[in-house]
Amino acid sequence: MQRAGPALPHNAHKGQAGRVALLVGSRWMRGAATLACRAAARGGAGLVVHLARDDETASQVFLTVPECVVLDCSERVDYNVAGALAQRAPHALVAGCGLSADACTQRMVEASLSFDGPLVLDADALNVLAGRIECLRARRAPTVLTPHPLEAERLLGAPVGASEAARLAAAQELARRTGALVVLKGAGTLVVEGTRTWRCQHGTPAMAKAGMGDVLAGLLGACLARTVSHPVAGWDAYAAACSAVERHALAGELAERDLSPNGVLASDLTERLPAAERHP
Repeated sequence: MQRAGPALPHNAHKGQAGRVALLVGSRWMRGAATLACRAAARGGAGLVVHLARDDETASQVFLTVPECVVLDCSERVDYNVAGALAQRAPHALVAGCGLSADACTQRMVEASLSFDGPLVLDADALNVLAGRIECLRARRAPTVLTPHPLEAERLLGAPVGASEAARLAAAQELARRTGALVVLKGAGTLVVEGTRTWRCQHGTPAMAKAGMGDVLAGLLGACLARTVSHPVAGWDAYAAACSAVERHALAGELAERDLSPNGVLASDLTERLPAAERHP
């Protein structure tokens, strides 16, 4: 597996490294925006654009991720996600982390579905699609769903068992019904696309903390953007997802080693993503 993805040419510019837009965070969960945007930047994206739904979250990202461009997609500008995407032309879009499941999120997620590049749907973007997941089959570009088991249950409308066989069956059914690539999170995160399946062998219980999924979503966005900005044979959405999941898990192991089993925070993983690229 190419853990860091294919190397860029020596004369590469930031466009070739990939542009990622993130529709993440809300005044109630501003930290999700910081975690996801920093992970996208640390994950290799050449340009990270935060699509902010409110001033409070925009201000937080301005202060905590100075490398990030922040665009106003608030109610004052009619949740103009489509306009922001057209303006910045990202190679990949991440939607859902910390958005909250309200009418504003519903409208913003609907707008994100028309994006013509790779799309990561996480957290509340998944929740607002519960009961109508088959609509995702209409998308032509890669769609990546990143549910934890409870979110997978909401999407499928059925319990997801704890056994490995049950988790795999749930991920496969979700992939079948949506036509999407599914990343079912948990101990031994699964990546399923069509007949291809991969199980992550890394990770640690130290990662059982809030915000870990936000880091993974941002990293996924960076990896997927590179499949468009610098296409290389063998580096498709499936390879990018597997790479992101493994790098995320290795960053968790490195954080536990450096800190303690109980003291690891999601932000600790973000800062260890570069080291995870080079981990043997």
